[in-house]
Amino acid sequence: MLAGLDDVKVTQNVTDAEGRQGTAVSVVEHYEAGGVSENRLVFDEATGRALASEYVVVKPGGLQAGFEPGTVWSSNALIEAGWTDDRPAS
Repeated sequence: MLAGLDDVKVTQNVTDAEGRQGTAVSVVEHYEAGGVSENRLVFDEATGRALASEYVVVKPGGLQAGFEPGTVWSSNALIEAGWTDDRPAS
């Protein structure tokens, strides 16, 4: 569904911070300080399971000024997800 949107880019064979292969759907974000990043969601295409969310430097600037283009400068990996009927611990 996301891949069908005009501003969304699809990249296959992306490796997340945990070393897992997946497909990324991403959008470009422009910052006031001049930098440009790609905000991407990496998922396992076979299962539809989310693997990670990442920001990749496209054009250095602002907080990403010291990074080379293509650098993953922020990453959150989803290790486990599931359902439960248990209440959160207090």
